Amino acid sequence: MKIVKLTAENVKRLSAVEIIPGEKTIVEVAGPNSSGKSSVLDAIFYALAGASGHPSQPIRKGAKSASVVLDLGELIVTRKFTAGGTTLVVESKDRLKHPTPQAILDKLVGTLTFDPLEFARQEPAQQLEVIRRMVKFDVDLNLLDAKNQRDFDKRTEINREAKRLTARVAPLQVPESPLPDRPVNVEDLLMELKSIEQHNRDVETARRKRKETEDLLVSLRGQRDALNERIAKGEKFLADQPKIAENRDDTVVRHEIAQAGEVNRAIEKQNERVAMQKDIDDLNATSEGLTSDMENRTEMKRAAIQNAKMPIPGLSFGETEVLYNGLPLAQAGAAEQLRVSVAIAMAANPKLKILRIKDGSLLDKNGLEMLRTMAGEQEYQIWLERVEPGENVSVVMEDGHVRKR
Repeated sequence: MKIVKLTAENVKRLSAVEIIPGEKTIVEVAGPNSSGKSSVLDAIFYALAGASGHPSQPIRKGAKSASVVLDLGELIVTRKFTAGGTTLVVESKDRLKHPTPQAILDKLVGTLTFDPLEFARQEPAQQLEVIRRMVKFDVDLNLLDAKNQRDFDKRTEINREAKRLTARVAPLQVPESPLPDRPVNVEDLLMELKSIEQHNRDVETARRKRKETEDLLVSLRGQRDALNERIAKGEKFLADQPKIAENRDDTVVRHEIAQAGEVNRAIEKQNERVAMQKDIDDLNATSEGLTSDMENRTEMKRAAIQNAKMPIPGLSFGETEVLYNGLPLAQAGAAEQLRVSVAIAMAANPKLKILRIKDGSLLDKNGLEMLRTMAGEQEYQIWLERVEPGENVSVVMEDGHVRKR
């Protein structure tokens, strides 16, 4: 389905135009700047696109209303604009009106705004986004990308934390000899030392008292007669005293106390090292799990891309750019990029075989010939805007009108 006749009044810079392209595959609309040539191409889009595709002021300055009529052969599309909004009528060729006109057009119109020349000039990331919107996949690629980006960020943070803990583990050196299973109880050792010290004090006190008593007895024996009673008491006291224990050696306990701090610090480092290593192992395991999930999604994405029906054979895409025959499209020559772009545009509009190219002046003779050949082979109609008329110009615009020849 192509445009048989275009009639437009008061659309943007247009006053009143009627264009019958005939059998032309390329409809060249030429004219100086502000002559209305861009408005011709825009009028086609306004007629077919929904309200979201219309500018805020589609009506020519000074006019109260505007209209576009597209005769598509099988359908006649009439779009009118007033200050109150827009109306749309879609009729069959025998003038039967469709009850849901925009729905009819939406089924016909592919990516009508797709300009092959504009696509060829886009950055690789922009081209990739265009193709991804056009192609239907078994899975949501954007969702897979979002999940992979989320897990990538999470994995980066986990790896950073594992690296930080690994750096902290390195200085935690512990003796090579085996350490006790648990820290030494210094308090118990201190209690034992206190008990030994108290015992030794008691022994010294007993010894001192015994010596004092013995010395006293020596003195009293010189006064035996007068001090018999005291001697008896003294002997009785000595006889009643229990056997005095020997001093206990506290050297071992003191050594253990001196070593306990060092041992306990080593145990603390060992426990900290073990705990950190466990955290590192857990983080690495989580990181590996995220990597596995990301790889699975990447494989799902690769399979979806491989199984998807691309607009043209040989077209695919990588992570950041469109590929053609396995190589980045941006690496192809200008002519090849144009050919691919036009083929994509045609694949995007399989029913309504109309393409618009606004910057046609950028095309050289070879580019125009390529367009003409491809349009003829695929039976497409290309509406092309140029500043200077070419050899096969169809329409020359002048002040909102078609210039009479």
